[in-house]
Amino acid sequence: MSNLKKSQRSLRSWEEQDWGTKSGKKSSETGERYLPKKAIAALSDSEYKATSDKKRKDTAAGKQHSPQTKKARRVARQFRNTGGKIESNKSSLSFNPLAEFMLDSLLVERIQKKVGGKVVSSLIRGIGDNSSKFPELLDDITDKPVSDKVAGKIFDVDKEVDEIKALEKRIDAIKPYGSSMSGYKRLLDMFDGDDEKIDVYVDTFLTPQVKNLRNQIQKIKEKAINKIDNKLNVVIQKRTIPELDPKFIDRPDIQTIANVSANVPKKEGVPNWAGQKNKAIIENTARLADSPGFDKNLDMSYALKKMSPSRFSSVAEASRELKPRGYGEYMNPLEVYESEKSFIPTTFILGSVDKPFFVDPFKLMMSLQKSTGGQDFLKQRRGTKDFISEVDKLEDLIRENTYKPQPISIVIYPTGSAFIHNGNHRLQRALLKKEKEVPVEFSYLAGAERVEGPFSIKKLYEFTRPEKFGYKNKAEFQKYIDEVNESYLIDNYTGK
Repeated sequence: MSNLKKSQRSLRSWEEQDWGTKSGKKSSETGERYLPKKAIAALSDSEYKATSDKKRKDTAAGKQHSPQTKKARRVARQFRNTGGKIESNKSSLSFNPLAEFMLDSLLVERIQKKVGGKVVSSLIRGIGDNSSKFPELLDDITDKPVSDKVAGKIFDVDKEVDEIKALEKRIDAIKPYGSSMSGYKRLLDMFDGDDEKIDVYVDTFLTPQVKNLRNQIQKIKEKAINKIDNKLNVVIQKRTIPELDPKFIDRPDIQTIANVSANVPKKEGVPNWAGQKNKAIIENTARLADSPGFDKNLDMSYALKKMSPSRFSSVAEASRELKPRGYGEYMNPLEVYESEKSFIPTTFILGSVDKPFFVDPFKLMMSLQKSTGGQDFLKQRRGTKDFISEVDKLEDLIRENTYKPQPISIVIYPTGSAFIHNGNHRLQRALLKKEKEVPVEFSYLAGAERVEGPFSIKKLYEFTRPEKFGYKNKAEFQKYIDEVNESYLIDNYTGK
């Protein structure tokens, strides 16, 4: 025994303890829990009965192994160091005593090289950067969508994904039964086929190791999400319109938002009437304004709270999924994440079925880069036979049943990104008919009306024709419907 390692000596001493049941009879006869006698003595009658009753219930259910109750597990652990302390270093994911008994040395060596041996904890410490300054995000241009380069840096989690996979392999290697029959056979050899000792060994030695590894995985996920939150916060804050900063204004109403939209910087190419047109559009078409400000308890804006990843898996998927954007293009990780993130509240809406926001369909099409569905985006499908056929069917329905205006739905995120959510065929129809206006609904999510970007409240005028207001009264709206219906009485090819 002197030739054994310290961890092996400890396990051997643990194995050689005096075992039995409280009654002194065989466990197979009474159904009692089989434990070291020192552990039995430390348990009260009710505690020992509880863990024995659990074993009986699990055995009756056909389970091969029955984990102990929490109390019995805690007591049993107090005696695991008899004969020598079992090494347990939380910052080091060592294999003892598992490696010596369950895995051959070659497999241990390969896994340690994959994980990095005992340097895993130092890798974890390097993941969480709580700084709010990220020089790599300075390339973000606020009046344009977040670039692919910046989006890639926000969702750069390849390192974390690889580390988690390596730790999960460690967990799989520890499992002594289930998917690893060879591991279970080794346990049978270790304990001469005594299932009771195997059960206690798993509960006393292996479960804490698995728990430790899972805790390490959870820390990686939490720190990775924290890093993404910090970067998202930089992007959102950089784009925030000062007059609507959530730190200073909570739940701005429609009139406040309209007044802010009128403050358009004077520069080359911006008409003098731009600000007043923005204001008039909002005053005549907005139907919702409910944007909470800054959450002091969480120390974050409402936008960041709703955009923050709730699951690391969604981040990992976004960083690796290929989702179509335009013809021959794919969405960046931020766009994938936004298009698939659900339950983001709408805080500001422009347009409705009764009072739409009217825009130039060509200008709208040029400003859009993607669809929430990905593959259904008109810029990707407009030349395909299927899409042409679908638009033809839409036009046939209009001829048969007359035109019933349904606004094209656009959703805008707090990062400035915008997607066509519904209405690809309607927009294509308007483009084919060369219509000057088309009804739309802009839905701003999680405070997106507070930020700069292509669909900013300060750029609404850019979507309209100079001679058009961007909204209509009831009579003008009916006139628009009549003109669309009249256009379908004319042959598209002959113009008659």
